[in-house]
Amino acid sequence: MNAILKNPVLIIVDVQNVLDDPKQGQPNNPRAEKNITKILDRWRKKSLPLFHVQYISPRKASPFHKDAPGSKLKESVQPLPGEPLIIKHFESAFMKTDLEDRLKKTDADALVFVGYYTDQCVASTAKVANNLGFKVFVVADATAATGCRGYNGKYYDAEDIHQMTLGSLQRDGITVIQTSDLMTFAAGSKGGSFRENLPP
Repeated sequence: MNAILKNPVLIIVDVQNVLDDPKQGQPNNPRAEKNITKILDRWRKKSLPLFHVQYISPRKASPFHKDAPGSKLKESVQPLPGEPLIIKHFESAFMKTDLEDRLKKTDADALVFVGYYTDQCVASTAKVANNLGFKVFVVADATAATGCRGYNGKYYDAEDIHQMTLGSLQRDGITVIQTSDLMTFAAGSKGGSFRENLPP
């Protein structure tokens, strides 16, 4: 597969202060935030379209409630003036938001997802995007998961959940890539192009 995507849209999912709370569990990929910042910087330099996504819970006791300090976006990904922010109240950023309509107005030819958590909000949003007909990429080393206990009582560690989720997304036709794949933009009419040169 060899194509040039001239207008890829970056979607940064739920990079919020609560991620630093030990109660949330230890993410499998401690370099995820650094890679997200690196990708965001490249997007900005190339003037490519992007969306910030922030989860806000309606429950007052939730660390994601609008009044909780943990719900705020981390300093490393604070939107600049003019960068759109999607506030969501469900796992998928498409649920009861105008994200789909706004993406269509960008003339996007691909969506690139980074953020937290791989198996929850990233996967939920990426799958909906895929079902809507967008070409979807998930950046493996710019996402992360935490461990959890299954219904059978067995504990599944964060790395296993991360890798299994990426495998499931790939099986559904979503392309899994690395941060390094996004660092080779060439000049283009819309500020840059992402050359996709991946195995079929």
